[in-house]
Amino acid sequence: MNIKKVTTSFLSILLFGTLSVEASDLSYTTNNIGAFTLPAKSFNIKASYNRINDDIDFLNIKEQELGSGVVSKYGSIGDSSGVDLSLAYGINDYISLYYDYENLNMHYMGSTLNNHKNDLFLRLNISNHPSRFFNSLSMDVGYVGNNAEDINIKNVSTLNSLLKKVKPNSNIFIQDDGVTISVDGDRVRLLEEDGTPIAPYISIGNLSDLSLYFRFLAGMKWTNSVLDLYAGVKYIDIHGEIALEPSNNSVIKEKVSEFGKLDISRGEKQALVGLSYKIELGRLLLEANYEYNRIFGRDIINDNNHNQIVNAAISTIITKNLLVFIGGKLMLNQFNGVIPYLYNEYTASKYDKKYGYMRVGFVYNFDTTKMGF
Repeated sequence: MNIKKVTTSFLSILLFGTLSVEASDLSYTTNNIGAFTLPAKSFNIKASYNRINDDIDFLNIKEQELGSGVVSKYGSIGDSSGVDLSLAYGINDYISLYYDYENLNMHYMGSTLNNHKNDLFLRLNISNHPSRFFNSLSMDVGYVGNNAEDINIKNVSTLNSLLKKVKPNSNIFIQDDGVTISVDGDRVRLLEEDGTPIAPYISIGNLSDLSLYFRFLAGMKWTNSVLDLYAGVKYIDIHGEIALEPSNNSVIKEKVSEFGKLDISRGEKQALVGLSYKIELGRLLLEANYEYNRIFGRDIINDNNHNQIVNAAISTIITKNLLVFIGGKLMLNQFNGVIPYLYNEYTASKYDKKYGYMRVGFVYNFDTTKMGF
């Protein structure tokens, strides 16, 4: 492939599109990060389905980084699927309100993690008077939170890997039968009162994080394209705990009492910078977003304190109010800083791998003034 020729052709398309296509409203797209507020009284909705597995891993990211199939080692993430739903409303020409909900089911450490993400933010337009460089300056103020149900690690090999990571100086080992614990060479079976074997497991529970963030944005608009630059800060409160269960079992209390319930709660801060570009070419809308995150305040876990995130989408403009799109998301260090509770002192060394997924969906824009609002 002639990279120089491809690059020249791509730049020619961008230049031609910027100079020749009539102006359009790019306020409703697949990406909510931008310096321009929504038109007053407008309302739009976005929905998408997200998925990654071996069959649709067309960039070969998952197989190269993690291997094919379900990954069961501690800290590893395998196949995933989920849905996104976003709502946005233009309160007036200077203030817009956004809400994003994401649900993602992931194969995680031989179990299934069901993460719920809620992101609510207000965009305040500081200035929409064109200057020498920017057409719009805005600020986002928001809260974003992730939470998940408890994860129970029952796979024997994963369980032993995590036990060794959590308590490297203890000789605790689950035998292949899944119900016998070896502690310093002593083997003890876990039994119910009626003699039924009990399979021990590790519970990772109370998983959640909540962040307050501020994002400052500057936008430049041309005939049919928009470039947004932004920077921000985020203050994150993280909760979680790890326990060997059943913790009320007499054998566990006696033999492995030092394991206890490990608190993995902490606080950290994050700085971020990014840019977004959108261009309309005929009935196609092309979008790309790049963001760099730098994480601070990790006193114990400092192996990996950054991430780079790329979102891209191609939309077909069905009508002036309806887009149908296909796209994808790529993270160079998995969900580091994206789902903060996943990263802790026991999984830190595993978060140096790429991860991403495909998405398909639609965006629909309502003009509420015509609906009597």
